Amino acid sequence: MKRSSNSPAAVPPTGELDTLGPAAAPPAGELDTLEDVFELVGTKGAYNILVLIACSAVGLMTPMQILSSDFLGKAAPHWCDVPELQAANWTMEQIRNFSSPDPAQNYMCSRRSYDYGIAAQLGFEAVMEDTNVVPGGDMNETCSSLVFQDGIDSIVTEWSLVCDRLVWSSHAVAASHAGLCLGSLLFGYILDRVGRRIGLMVAITMFVPCGLAVAAAVNIHMYIVFRILVTMFGMGMYLGGFVLSMELCTPRQRSLVSSYFVVPWAVGYMATSAIAYTVTSWRYLQVALTVPAIALYCNLCLVPESPRWLIRKGRYEEALSILTKMALRNKRKMPSDDDMSAALRRICPRKVNNVQWSAVSWLRTWIYPQLQWKTPVVFFCWFSVSMVYYGLSQGSANLGVNEYQFIFVGGALEVAAYLVIYPGVTMLGRRVFLALTYAVAAVSIGGVMGMMMTGFDGGNGGLLFLSYSGKFMITAAFHVLYVITGELFPTELRSLIIGEASVCARIGSIMSPYINILVGSEVRWAPAAFFGSFSIASAILAAFLPETRGLALDEELKATKNQEARTPGTGSQGDEELKTKKQEEGTLGAGYQGGKNNPYFSATDDTLASQF
Repeated sequence: MKRSSNSPAAVPPTGELDTLGPAAAPPAGELDTLEDVFELVGTKGAYNILVLIACSAVGLMTPMQILSSDFLGKAAPHWCDVPELQAANWTMEQIRNFSSPDPAQNYMCSRRSYDYGIAAQLGFEAVMEDTNVVPGGDMNETCSSLVFQDGIDSIVTEWSLVCDRLVWSSHAVAASHAGLCLGSLLFGYILDRVGRRIGLMVAITMFVPCGLAVAAAVNIHMYIVFRILVTMFGMGMYLGGFVLSMELCTPRQRSLVSSYFVVPWAVGYMATSAIAYTVTSWRYLQVALTVPAIALYCNLCLVPESPRWLIRKGRYEEALSILTKMALRNKRKMPSDDDMSAALRRICPRKVNNVQWSAVSWLRTWIYPQLQWKTPVVFFCWFSVSMVYYGLSQGSANLGVNEYQFIFVGGALEVAAYLVIYPGVTMLGRRVFLALTYAVAAVSIGGVMGMMMTGFDGGNGGLLFLSYSGKFMITAAFHVLYVITGELFPTELRSLIIGEASVCARIGSIMSPYINILVGSEVRWAPAAFFGSFSIASAILAAFLPETRGLALDEELKATKNQEARTPGTGSQGDEELKTKKQEEGTLGAGYQGGKNNPYFSATDDTLASQF
């Protein structure tokens, strides 16, 4: 049964709706934007908070699958196996001291070419008194099999991912980042085509089985395939939860909501280290990092479909049903169903052709003069920030520090970095703050390289301090880069640019384990040289980007032509300067990472609901 179409004559201002009782219901004809609709149904009630908690909970799981690579693929001291000496009851230490070209080294892939049958007959004491009694000791040979130090159970020790198979260790880490890239692309499409809630449901449903399949892998190839899948679905969970959170609140709430949303990411970051410290077997660790996601199935009962997405797709009745439920839970009164349905159709008429992704759109980002230099600069900054971020986050092996402590403190630094962003960009502006964070990160990483080259580690305390400083700054740079990218490009190209930039970022993160593992195994300070060089190059390039602080967001490409000369209130939305300034805080918040892969940057409803 539908409600009466009669509605009160007196209409309170939209901003006062949260203070009114359930009897307050403005005429649907005075609802001009979707923000007015959400103010009407209420966005501060217990129901909204419950949905936000349910959506943000997915952020706990994604970092666990990404950052666990350091523990699942933990390296262990190893040396050549000598079956003849083992059969003669030599200890591992005796075998190592006799057969290794350099017994002081913990990671050996070759051995002396002794006649180990003769050595076994003579005994350890005799051959160590005079090694010349055993022929063949003047040459080395590659190990046919390896022995690993007891007490470390990882994919490296189980499948011997060292020496000539070391590259597979890099592949295993890169698989997680490849999954993030695929997840960003695939679920960007799914979330837009089939809905936020259904996309989230698919991701959660597939996440747990794929995570358990990783633990059941029988070889490195199976492991890599399912690592790609579990991180792909993990990214789908994160994107779905983030988008729903943003689309269920108003612009001025988005800064607070997005700030809260990234907290579970940092908690999951730190929890990964704590769980890995407790569970040392890699298979049981993978299970322990996956099983908690089963609780996310309960979230599906709490999370509604996004009313904004439904309205944009022309599914007004379904959207109205959810809005009515929200109003009921928040004890708010709405106009009649007929009036509300008509208002939704008027506010957001259905668009038959809303195709944003095309070859023509892609070419426009490169052929327009005003974008020809901005686009490659922004893409390079995304590539470098992701490579450096994950290179530092997963570089404990090169530093020679405790990986559990390193990951845990890294998670705590995430929270600290969130806190400096807003005052930083407010006082210094986007461009200066971005260039400054890159530059300080480069100096810190350069200090790490210098200490490694000179051999002055300061008991690892100096290395840790500089590495943490670089991690802190590059984390802040990552967040600000989201913001400035969303503000540099017009609405008609913004989602396309963000999608392309995300791919550049994934390429950078995929490269980071190869730099850390393969290059770092040859020259210890080389990864720091790579990361520092890219950071300083990005700092220089970022300094030439135009400042966007306080400027209205452009809607079309032609308005971007004069962006460098714009002042607040003179852009394509200059007549809405006050509204834009109020929404600026939401723009900053919507750019927050939480996973470093969020493609939703604009705080305005028109762009947020139609991003992908």
